[in-house]
Amino acid sequence: PAAKRPVGITDSSAGNAMQAPMPRRKVRRLRVTALENHRRSMQLHHTRRRLRDNEQALQAQLGENRGLHDELRRLARLDPLTGVQNRRALDEALAQAPRDGSGGLQPLSLLMLDVDHFKRVNDERGHEAGDEVLRLMAAQLRAGLRHDDLVYRYGGEEFVLLLPGADPEVATRRAEALRARVAACRFEVGGQALSMTVSIGLACAPADADQPEPLMRLADEALYRAKREGRDQVRRASGEATTTTA
Repeated sequence: PAAKRPVGITDSSAGNAMQAPMPRRKVRRLRVTALENHRRSMQLHHTRRRLRDNEQALQAQLGENRGLHDELRRLARLDPLTGVQNRRALDEALAQAPRDGSGGLQPLSLLMLDVDHFKRVNDERGHEAGDEVLRLMAAQLRAGLRHDDLVYRYGGEEFVLLLPGADPEVATRRAEALRARVAACRFEVGGQALSMTVSIGLACAPADADQPEPLMRLADEALYRAKREGRDQVRRASGEATTTTA
């Protein structure tokens, strides 16, 4: 019979049943390594969280800056006195106006409007009264616009209106309606009601010109014909008077 092995002793081919204890120095080294790895892992976690928080704060700041930039851009295109868009905005609108295949302007009518006898208001009632007339005039023009019409203060007592898609016939009716609206209005300035009128020059694309610069020039020329020939009237770029004043 085979000899019995002592209890607790196994064959080396099956692995040692008992292993020698790990040296204390190695145990300490492993513990230190584990603690160091944990510390580095926590540091990495906190660093990533700080980076994420910083990125969110940066994105919020960028969004705020974009909003501020957009607001400054909007204000740069507004007339501070009347609240309507200014000449810079007009230049941009004309430059960006829809074009046809040959590069000419698509149907667009331009009204150049001047407040009649405005200098008299400034001279007799003061510049504050003149400013109030301009504010009220801008409000009247805005109130008489369609949803896609645009009004700009061109300078001084002059305004420009753009009527997208309006042909000469439609634009003439719109100009006459605005002229009549202003003439029928009473402007309350300094406790007194003032009667004001406007002269309007009208030019239409592409009938009169198919580029912004000549369109503006023709409307300006038509405006000054209206003023020379009696004021309170609309003049077409063709030279046609659409209003007969008394």
